[in-house]
Amino acid sequence: MSPEDAEVISQYGIAGINCSWNRLEEIPFTTLGKPKNQRKLPYLVAANSVNYGKVFKMNTAEAVAAALFISGWVHEAVALMYPFSYGEEFFKLNAEAFERYVTADNEAQVVALGQAFESLRNLQHSEKEQRKADKAALHAAGNVGQYMDESLLPPRPADDDDESDHNTEENEAADVAD
Repeated sequence: MSPEDAEVISQYGIAGINCSWNRLEEIPFTTLGKPKNQRKLPYLVAANSVNYGKVFKMNTAEAVAAALFISGWVHEAVALMYPFSYGEEFFKLNAEAFERYVTADNEAQVVALGQAFESLRNLQHSEKEQRKADKAALHAAGNVGQYMDESLLPPRPADDDDESDHNTEENEAADVAD
């Protein structure tokens, strides 16, 4: 999908395949319409209650709305998603992606942008997993939620020294006054 597809949509419309993700292999894509008009959506995240936050796991309404949005039919996309409780969330989750996709010059740019979004998400996921592993390692070593050994802390001034310094200053001041 790309903004270039606006004319194709205007001339032929959009069709979505409503099927379970578990049975996608059973769909005879080669027999569905002219192959030159079949399109694949770029990287987007689902907002529906079944696959929330999952990449490429949109339901049919989300997929058709995405195709409309990317090809410039923004008002129609929003109208399509309006009845769904997750409709607004779908656009929020994908706001940056949609913003970039609609300004792309062609399908190749949309594909490149989608790959960049996917790489970024993979990197963020890897960093999150590393933080989890680091936290688990700290817990396993017993270094979390426990008091530190005071011998590992830097020395701190004694409270008595502060008072004695203060008292010494008072005594010196008193000696000068006498």
